[in-house]
Amino acid sequence: VSTQSTGRKVATSISPRKKLKFSSIRKFCTTDDKKEKEENRIPDALSTEKIKQTWRSISVGLSQTDSEKSFKVAKLGYIKDDGTTKRFYKEVSVSQHKNGGWEVQLDKRQLRTPGDNILMLPTRELAYAIAAEWESQDEEIEPRRMPILKLATTTLDVTQYNPHTFVNILMDCLEHDSVCYIQEHADLIDGAKQLQEVVHKPFIDWFQKFYKVPLQRTGTFKLEQPRPTLVSLEVLLRHLDEWTLTGLESIASECRSLVVALAVWNQFCTSEVSLFSTTENS
Repeated sequence: VSTQSTGRKVATSISPRKKLKFSSIRKFCTTDDKKEKEENRIPDALSTEKIKQTWRSISVGLSQTDSEKSFKVAKLGYIKDDGTTKRFYKEVSVSQHKNGGWEVQLDKRQLRTPGDNILMLPTRELAYAIAAEWESQDEEIEPRRMPILKLATTTLDVTQYNPHTFVNILMDCLEHDSVCYIQEHADLIDGAKQLQEVVHKPFIDWFQKFYKVPLQRTGTFKLEQPRPTLVSLEVLLRHLDEWTLTGLESIASECRSLVVALAVWNQFCTSEVSLFSTTENS
């Protein structure tokens, strides 16, 4: 920096070379600050109703920038729901990350979720299940044939940032649980009341014995569970990890029953039995 004094005025000039150096430093610092803010960005919390309406509609696709190609990173984006997106990869593989997690790779490229999280999976079995979904795609990709991938991206992009919201969804499901309702006029339909007892009652009995809390049943629209039951279940749910919460929410929403979802999770019944018991007989 050179300074020239003319009367009372002082003029300061920076040499072109130092201007370039100063500009480079400023650009470097600005880039780092922006990158740090981006890395620390946490998605805004979603409302309970918003998650209910949108989490299943998450579609996956592949978008890749020039900078990502050099690092062999593929970012999951949105593909057409009508299944017209062409298959853009040849090889599907599974590898274990150095932190112990598992990754699914397309043509050796690391996958990132729509929320820009690494698709890091907790178990080998889950990784191979998702890899099988990618491998099973034909010339065109059909999102409806990749339900496990949707659950995984939901967990990484939504559930891990909003676990309490998912707990609230499940608790609300318990207060309107389908297996706790008894048809008022079931006796007017041949065998309906008996069928309800045969299908629903085993779930009620299992729940009360397994969790050691009472479960109320009703024939009206208003269902109120005992407070000890609500407290015990909420404590249980709040201690679960994000992967379990996503799975329970998926089953509970499909079957309209937290009791059935917990039964599947604890291997009291299979998913096929759970769907039959809550769709054909509720």
